[in-house]
Amino acid sequence: MIPKGMLSKVGDYYFTEKSYSDEIFRAVEEFFDAPNLKSDRQLNVNDGEDELFNEWFLYEFKFSDGKTALQKFYTENPLSIPEYRRKLYRELQENYYGVYEVLDVKPMKGLTLKHLGTEKEFTVYEMSASMELEAGDTLIGRIGKVDDHYEIVGCNMPALKSSAEKNRERRIAQVKEVFPKLNNLSVKDMKTFKKFGG
Repeated sequence: MIPKGMLSKVGDYYFTEKSYSDEIFRAVEEFFDAPNLKSDRQLNVNDGEDELFNEWFLYEFKFSDGKTALQKFYTENPLSIPEYRRKLYRELQENYYGVYEVLDVKPMKGLTLKHLGTEKEFTVYEMSASMELEAGDTLIGRIGKVDDHYEIVGCNMPALKSSAEKNRERRIAQVKEVFPKLNNLSVKDMKTFKKFGG
């Protein structure tokens, strides 16, 4: 399990360190499709988009040097965090965002998920979702490596109770109608999904 506050340290550092202000402006402009943010200083953020931005910034946004915030924070270690604590930032660089089919549920333990873009399967430690979901349901979000296992590491993973449709081919076809680019889905795509009530 990710220790409380470990991930927020990354954003807190980059958002408050003045030498990164131009990078942060660029990130905000890119995520919110606001290319004139520096001049007009107005940004309308819909409900939940701030959480999506934070996740995108941590895992997907590339600084000018080509590194994500996690990669940069780990390699540069600006807060001088000892290796035994900072290894989490290295491990979480192995993360996968996308649409997942729930293959199996072990109540109070976890889920077996299949990434519908890559067909890769993951056993995920996740107690609360294991009490709410069943095989055939669909999750959208991010899983990441933590120690010797995978966990759900992104912001609220929306779940679609798709298990009511017993025919798997029809179920997957329905998911592909909503998310046609399963192979390279980004957390930025969830802004559009939320606008349509997802």
